[in-house]
Amino acid sequence: MRLEGSNWLHAVEIAFLIGENVLPMPEMKEVKAARPALKVEVPPGHKLVLNILYGSEGVNHDTAVPQLIMGSVLLQLTLRDGIAVAVVARVLRLSDQDRHNMLEMPKAAPKLTTVRPVSRGNVGAELINFTATETGGNVITVIPLSPENFVQRVQV
Repeated sequence: MRLEGSNWLHAVEIAFLIGENVLPMPEMKEVKAARPALKVEVPPGHKLVLNILYGSEGVNHDTAVPQLIMGSVLLQLTLRDGIAVAVVARVLRLSDQDRHNMLEMPKAAPKLTTVRPVSRGNVGAELINFTATETGGNVITVIPLSPENFVQRVQV
């Protein structure tokens, strides 16, 4: 989907919805990578929205991202085939629609079984929903599950 007034196209939006009662993230081990990882703090009751854009002819990694996509440019590069790509991020408060999605999506999902104590935050899972529309483009919604989505099985 072409972004109005520019040669940038919108590939996908990924929205991570972080509710007030989600399980804390397990401690992450340090990962050795060619590039340092980016860490974005998202407080409960907010969402992290990532927009992945790619350029049409004449766009390179120095071309400004359109103001239509507000946020911080996390990454801007040119792929081997010459296509420019940009990842733009922003942290926003959850909307009423986001809160509705967070309530309804888990109802349709099966309960997850674990032998670990759920309250300690050492288990985690997300629901992922993909939608595509002509006006809204491709959107992936990621919802971390809360403790009520798990059933603890007692080990014998």
